Amino acid sequence: FGVRLNSTQGFYQGILEKKIKMIVPAFNVRSLSFDTMTSLFKAVRDEKVGLFILEIAQSEIGYTKQPPMEYATVAIAAALYSGYEGDIILQLDHLQAGNNSEEEMKKVVQLIRQAYDAGFGAVDIDMSKLVNYRKQGLSQQQEENVKLTAYFTLLLRSLEDKVRIAIGGEVGEIGGTEGDEASEGAEVGSVQEMGVFYRDCHKMIAELLKKLKAGQKDVLPAWLMSQKEIKRLLEKSGSMEGLIKIAAPIGTAHGEGVLISVPALVDTIARKAKASQEMDAVFAVHAFSLVNRQVYPEAVKVVDAGEVHLGTLFQDIVYKHVPKEIMDNWEFELMKAEGKRMQGYASREDFIKKEKKRINGLLKERMWGIDEKLKEKMRADLHKEFVEIFRALKLSNTGELIKGLKEEGYGSGEIEIREGREKTAVPETRNSLKTTIAGWLNSFKKVKAAPAKTVTA
Repeated sequence: FGVRLNSTQGFYQGILEKKIKMIVPAFNVRSLSFDTMTSLFKAVRDEKVGLFILEIAQSEIGYTKQPPMEYATVAIAAALYSGYEGDIILQLDHLQAGNNSEEEMKKVVQLIRQAYDAGFGAVDIDMSKLVNYRKQGLSQQQEENVKLTAYFTLLLRSLEDKVRIAIGGEVGEIGGTEGDEASEGAEVGSVQEMGVFYRDCHKMIAELLKKLKAGQKDVLPAWLMSQKEIKRLLEKSGSMEGLIKIAAPIGTAHGEGVLISVPALVDTIARKAKASQEMDAVFAVHAFSLVNRQVYPEAVKVVDAGEVHLGTLFQDIVYKHVPKEIMDNWEFELMKAEGKRMQGYASREDFIKKEKKRINGLLKERMWGIDEKLKEKMRADLHKEFVEIFRALKLSNTGELIKGLKEEGYGSGEIEIREGREKTAVPETRNSLKTTIAGWLNSFKKVKAAPAKTVTA
């Protein structure tokens, strides 16, 4: 059908090697995903955009009730329905751990395997919460972040087949401003911290592989991978890639907005993008949808190879079109489901601002079933927003550029969803897929317009 699951790894290697200036948008789709994605694919076709990413963060998987297999299924269905042809790159965003206990690590490993089985071609490992700023020296502070990022990188390399998964790492818990004082004068997410983390992570990956090749035992924790996977890893380690991407705070915070002035924001992006380029890495910017659209051209000027993450914008557009009776009911539903979550907020406004994202999971079935006329208006607004973003980031008419990279061998592979993995899928995946399919059927019954292109089997 002309739709392929792929990875950004090859494309990013081409962009970095050929010094192509490009900022790739990564879209976090939380709300009415099928409709949002069809609007995105239509905008991609209309603007002839070459490269973009569909992503979902670990936390979003929980509160939107969209496991990896469902997210992949919805993306493929939306692409086919909208008549899109080309690559779909799925990314697992903010892969995090609350602590470094074995139980927590097993949960992370399970999610990595689920994402890989679903055809995800990119993973952003975010162990920055485990950085210990009480220690002296950047290497000592980053020790846990480095170690776990290296472990999970090796796990992903052992799983991948023909296509390399694009892997990113993070420093400075995303959401604070650069310069937040953690302790002992440590600057959170600084250029120096980025360099130490990136260097130490690749150094640890090389050291771990060297020990494994020498036949040393207990090099990796038992919860990480099987002996069979270690053997598979060593068979391919001759062409082992580490991280291709690094993220650091720029002065935006999820759910808060921009915390610093525009000149300081642009300066921070410029310095950290330059540092990433010197590391031969793409610079990833989180919470970019909180940045004023007028800043986008400035970012394009100062970033050579970048990736910006956008999500809140599209959620808010969807919410504007959801009927009032549904929106007015979500606080009650949240109280029933998670009453304790309402505690600790200074005001009702603060609570709504931080927790309204949970509407997507709590009232998922009701949102899928809203009137088709409302959805038509919503899709039109979403399409307009996507087009404006592509134009602001100078991505219109970049299709031929990316096609040229593929012809040279960059990003020319295809990821396959692993067969025979149904038994390993968690029950929540099956349940949420039922909801998703019910939503599609409801939409298809009401939509009279033919798809953009005729598809024959």
